Amino acid sequence: MLLKIIFLLLFVLRSTCDCIVSNPSDLSFKNNTLKCDTETNIPLLINETITVSFLILDENIASRLPSKIGKINVQKMAYMKTQDIPTVGGKFDVLLFYYASFDSYFKFPLLKYSNGEPFNPEGPKDNGSCVFYTINFPKGCGSGQFVPFFYNYQKPKLFNNEAKLIYKTFTVLGNNLNGTKIWVTNNKTHNVITSEFLNEENNKIEFEYDQFMYYGNWTVFLDICNLKNESFNFPQKPEIYTWESVSGDTGGIVTIYGKYITTKNDTVPTITIGNQNCINVKYITTKNPVPIDQEIISCELGRKNESGPLLVKMKFEDEEATKGNFQYDQPTIFSVIQIKSEINNDKNMGKFLIKGKKFKSSNISTEVMIPNNQTYKSEMWYGKSIAPINETDIIVDLPLSSFPGYIKLVANRGQTSEVESQIFSNFIIEPIITKISPGETKGSIITISGTSIHAFDFNKTPIDIKVYISENICTDISNGDGSFITCTAPSGIGKNLPTKIIIPMANYIQNDLTFSYYPPLISNVEQVNENRIQIFGNNFGNISSGAVISLDNNKNIEIVSIDHNLIAIDLPETTNSKVELKVTIGTDPNDNLISQTSDAFNLPIIPFIGSVSNVDCSGGLITITGLHLNNDMKIYFNPKNPKRKQIPCPNVKTNTTKLATCYVYGKNGQIGNSTTYTSGKNFKVLGNYANKDLFIGKNAIFSFNPPTISSVPVVTKLILDAPFKININGTNFNRNDLSVIIGEDNIICKFPLVEKEFRTISCSLPTFKLWKGYSKELFNSYYNKTTFINVTVDGQYTTHPFHFELFGANPDFKEGSAVGIIVGVVISGIIAAATIIFISVYKYNRYIRLKTIKKILEKNL
Repeated sequence: MLLKIIFLLLFVLRSTCDCIVSNPSDLSFKNNTLKCDTETNIPLLINETITVSFLILDENIASRLPSKIGKINVQKMAYMKTQDIPTVGGKFDVLLFYYASFDSYFKFPLLKYSNGEPFNPEGPKDNGSCVFYTINFPKGCGSGQFVPFFYNYQKPKLFNNEAKLIYKTFTVLGNNLNGTKIWVTNNKTHNVITSEFLNEENNKIEFEYDQFMYYGNWTVFLDICNLKNESFNFPQKPEIYTWESVSGDTGGIVTIYGKYITTKNDTVPTITIGNQNCINVKYITTKNPVPIDQEIISCELGRKNESGPLLVKMKFEDEEATKGNFQYDQPTIFSVIQIKSEINNDKNMGKFLIKGKKFKSSNISTEVMIPNNQTYKSEMWYGKSIAPINETDIIVDLPLSSFPGYIKLVANRGQTSEVESQIFSNFIIEPIITKISPGETKGSIITISGTSIHAFDFNKTPIDIKVYISENICTDISNGDGSFITCTAPSGIGKNLPTKIIIPMANYIQNDLTFSYYPPLISNVEQVNENRIQIFGNNFGNISSGAVISLDNNKNIEIVSIDHNLIAIDLPETTNSKVELKVTIGTDPNDNLISQTSDAFNLPIIPFIGSVSNVDCSGGLITITGLHLNNDMKIYFNPKNPKRKQIPCPNVKTNTTKLATCYVYGKNGQIGNSTTYTSGKNFKVLGNYANKDLFIGKNAIFSFNPPTISSVPVVTKLILDAPFKININGTNFNRNDLSVIIGEDNIICKFPLVEKEFRTISCSLPTFKLWKGYSKELFNSYYNKTTFINVTVDGQYTTHPFHFELFGANPDFKEGSAVGIIVGVVISGIIAAATIIFISVYKYNRYIRLKTIKKILEKNL
């Protein structure tokens, strides 16, 4: 609403001019211009000064260019941004007003980048116009400047304010994160570690830092363009994962695997196993293979001097890590290798070669963790006892859905001599990914299917998996049952897009599969006014250059706006009747996209009636102007009086989509009002097409033409004549609310009749002596008078000259004359009544005589 008000301020003019723009708050205004004939009529949002070559926007001032500039060189520009700019920059539309006067020499609009480099914005080169120009904004944050205009970048946002630290990599997702400064500190090591980074990505902050493997309390500080500060704490406590055991008879070098067991200056911890100190502690960096998320440390342990599982303790200055169940002569796993020729997908089983040492027992079984099929949580799975090939090799059957990070060998399970290996945390079955489900263009959860595919290990620790769709990353990866994972695909459009799935822990890269967004689906289409169509549905994307709307074979349809669920278009003026509407998404030739087209939607184009012509009451052809007119539309004219019936206008015939005709049949009335007579004015225009109401313009009002009088015969009358008839000739006479009034004295001509269809009215004037105000003065006034006569038909009236003559003796206006008249009238009435009675008696006596004669005749026969 605020933007709309600002636009209105921009275009309001104090003086009349030809500066016209329709609905300037609508982005469909793009590439249209606001033309102004004179300098005095050019609206600007500028400071009230013309002493500089460019004038800076002030949204609170609406002034006009001065009418007299003289011969000075003037270049003026007003700027209004349509939106804040993403920090990655890019091309966006900006509303600029431009006016240049260089003594009749015109120069194109010119702006400068903040480094002083000049450039011309993309757009029409119209002098004295308000135009949406396209400007390529650079990357940035906070605010930027095109001399002399400032603009803002979009504010940063972190998704859920959550961050992840996986091994050495810190990641947090969001929007507009470009330009973030990052500090990393650790206050638990011998020296405080402080490092600084600069993020250059827009939707993600991600960096790798080797020292994250050091134990201590890590803090990551984010300064996002001096607008938003965030910090994330990661307490990294030392943790022992597993070890390689030694012989109980001789002792030896114990190799311990763990996490956060190193320090900046490689200060070694103190290690005890049971009651012995493990001496000559060293860090190992040359071990092959080296687990990706672990450090390795070794020490020398003496021969066995106590029984039972022992406690391993690793102590630093202010932290320590412990883990139980150390045993001499424990089996140790070095690697787990899948035998790919021995896979049974139906049973979800496969064979694996485990390499290690101290596989001495002939009764060794495996333990792994598998997901529960209902909850996907990890649960223990126990393999059958088998004999090893030798002390370093054993082949076992394992479920293909086994969680990464957990496999254990147990010798002599359940016996007093039972010995179990430590967990081999580097265990992972190489996944086989076979399918990627489609997703919605707005971004949605998709499913990646296959075997041995996991997003977390048995302990819910995330596995480093990266899923790329056309170089965009799929986020929020979630676990399934080992046969699938899910992630949230980014928004986009297209079909068969290239993908890449990387799982470093398994040395796995999959780039043979493709991903497709769902094709566009139209759920409904609404025409909201004479020009605008709104298309509702799904998977439209939000890239106007990647969409084509077709109406039958016309594909040059202007897209006003587009979002994943809504497209707004403007109809071509030549479109009418019913069309097939289709949406095609993925048409950008620069991206080599494969397009997808929706099913056809049968759309009736609702006509717009801008105006209708009037017609005589006798009916006739009516001209209709508007948009998208067709022969099948129904048009009616609705009177204001609710008792009147609608008047149809059938036989619609279109000349063009903007011009049509229909025919009104006249219906005259001789006596009395009727609900169907054709007369009146200001009928509301109504209509429908395809069971929908037509769009009617505010100026579309229908009226029958008003009555006209062509002639009224001169009236001559004896003073004492009885009431007499007047004939009025003309057009558009009808009986609805018909009245005839003579002169300024409003003499009513009674009982008006339409005697000839729509062309003649007759009515009766009363005897002169019975006129209202009968007097000598009235007689003198009408003795020989030219006055006027008014005829009103259904609220419309006309007037015409009217000549009236009285002749005969000058009436005597003595007192009592009126009484004499009344007495005469009474006597005349008595005589008339006596005559009627006499005739009635005569007829009755005659009837009796005839009846008697009939009876006599019947007897004689």
